[in-house]
Amino acid sequence: MKSRSRGEIKREVRVGHLWSGEALAVDAVVDFTLDHASDLLVTIDAPLWPDPPPAFPPGRVPELWRYSVAELFIWGGEERYLELEVGPFGHWWLLELLTWRERCREDLPCDVTVERGSSRWRAEVRIAEALLPPRPWRLGACAIWGGPDGRSYAMSHPSRGAAPNFHQASAFAPAW
Repeated sequence: MKSRSRGEIKREVRVGHLWSGEALAVDAVVDFTLDHASDLLVTIDAPLWPDPPPAFPPGRVPELWRYSVAELFIWGGEERYLELEVGPFGHWWLLELLTWRERCREDLPCDVTVERGSSRWRAEVRIAEALLPPRPWRLGACAIWGGPDGRSYAMSHPSRGAAPNFHQASAFAPAW
């Protein structure tokens, strides 16, 4: 990982609960580390879920949330926010949304590298400064895994509603 430069800001976000509030086991948590100097470097450390990869080559895959994925939401306080989705097999999707869930741009670029171990995977994602919403940011993170017979939804800030909803304001941490 790169050395920290003057003016760089670092933040960690942990996905440690199911959407309904129950705590995840220690080996099931997903950690995000954000380093922001000019571009944003996002590091993801997550369990290697026993789910098959998407039937696509690694790279950009729209609607990756339909597969096992770790997601980061970056809201700039206005109506614009980014959603980053990364899977353990090198698939990713970066999109910009206006208001809650209204897609604006679905083909944003980023640099993604993924390494898998026997029980965990790690990704590094670089997002260009020009794509980032204005600061301060509110952050939300989640993880989705499991097949059609049973999906699990975990969040950094559980929604505790009738169903998982990663896009609601209460799912985002206070401004950073």
